Amino acid sequence: MKLVNTLKEIVTETKEKKEMINNNKKFIEIISIIICAISLIGWITYCEISYFSLMILGIITTLYFEDTKYVFLCSMGILFSNNKGFYSDSFPIALAISLCGVIFVGVFHLIKKRKELNKPYRYIILLLFSVVELIPLIWNYNIVPDDQKILYLMFFQNFLYLFLYLFFFCTNRSEFYESIKTFFYYFGLLLAFECIISYLRLDLPYDEYPFFYRDYVVGWGVCNEAGILLLFVSPFFIIKLKECNNIKGKVMILLSCLIYIAGIILTVSKGTILFFLLEILMLVTYFVIKSKYRKKIIISAISAFFIILSIIFLIYSPTIVWNKTIEFVKYFLTRDSGRYELWEKGIKIWLQNPASVIFGSGYVNAFYWSNSFGIKAYVFIVYHCTIIQILASFGIVGIILFLLHIIGKYSQIRKLDKFSFCIILISYIAVDLYGLIDNTYFMWYYMYPLIVFISSVDAKFMKNHIGFVDRL
Repeated sequence: MKLVNTLKEIVTETKEKKEMINNNKKFIEIISIIICAISLIGWITYCEISYFSLMILGIITTLYFEDTKYVFLCSMGILFSNNKGFYSDSFPIALAISLCGVIFVGVFHLIKKRKELNKPYRYIILLLFSVVELIPLIWNYNIVPDDQKILYLMFFQNFLYLFLYLFFFCTNRSEFYESIKTFFYYFGLLLAFECIISYLRLDLPYDEYPFFYRDYVVGWGVCNEAGILLLFVSPFFIIKLKECNNIKGKVMILLSCLIYIAGIILTVSKGTILFFLLEILMLVTYFVIKSKYRKKIIISAISAFFIILSIIFLIYSPTIVWNKTIEFVKYFLTRDSGRYELWEKGIKIWLQNPASVIFGSGYVNAFYWSNSFGIKAYVFIVYHCTIIQILASFGIVGIILFLLHIIGKYSQIRKLDKFSFCIILISYIAVDLYGLIDNTYFMWYYMYPLIVFISSVDAKFMKNHIGFVDRL
């Protein structure tokens, strides 16, 4: 009997120690650094060993700590270490195997702990989107070419996002949000390094390819897609800076912010840079309003602006400055990268018949011949505008569901502390505005981290009262 009691005490003590390590911020930080470092090394070297390394790490940590947050962390590392792309002649089998290995362990844990699951509540909109997405197949069933039948799976993508939300919300605890905060900071650095290295690897003459024409691929996506994610993770740099309690740590975070800003600029994406400047403007406005010395700051800022302007006018004549400014603005605004044509096409697809006006034509609804970024094939059109994409894909019903989702998404972060709410709100606004001229919603690289972040916030407050809007 004493032996049994002793064994029980040892088991209990071991569980407590595991729980303590699992919830330790330093440990999560170390794991995040390891994951992002392996991912970056694999990305730089085109080495598939990184996939299997991250898979093994994900399996061990998930099984040992009995926590599925490691499924997300390691799967993100696997996906964003892909430097070969998804359109190459050979399918990235190593990536698929590694990803499936991590997911399998997560599902095994889900089945094993099914009696301890949290009750989900933010699933209605995703469920409705999933159902609405299938309706256009009734009249659009033959839209996909015979040699690309696999694209019919795109009509089920919202079921995947629904599963991801339910999986991560149901299997994780309130500490999941803290882990996500830490990971997204290092993930932002991973993206920044990928952009910087990709730009430095370019072998294009500057006289033929000016700065904003030096587009490139980072493997898993294009430079502007990396820019969207960089904007999404931006608040976690500021939150980390605020939570740091020592000078040395703050200096290191500020230096990492310089790497982050370099990554933003070297996306060579006008949209990314424009909305990053908008983020900075909103952040400065927030900190000025919050400051006790806001009048002095405003006066100092205005004075500094006129001093800099005066120095510029001393070096260059006002006429030259004005002409150069107008020239840059015209250059910045006139290169639409074919977006106007895409938007017109999307509106036509939406208005082609009464059924498409109401329910859209499905996510895959038109094709074009692509001859860019190493892709030479017929690919389905993505409209580079959230509103037009939803109208063409899901119709008026989709717009209504999207607005309900936006209400729920923005109201959800109000539960966070005031500082985190304001900082994340700024990021949400910037990315959602960016989505009016580029691809954000329903693109895997954005939806996966967004859905998991939403589930982590829900898991953090699962014991609190849930209102009607939050249920959406």
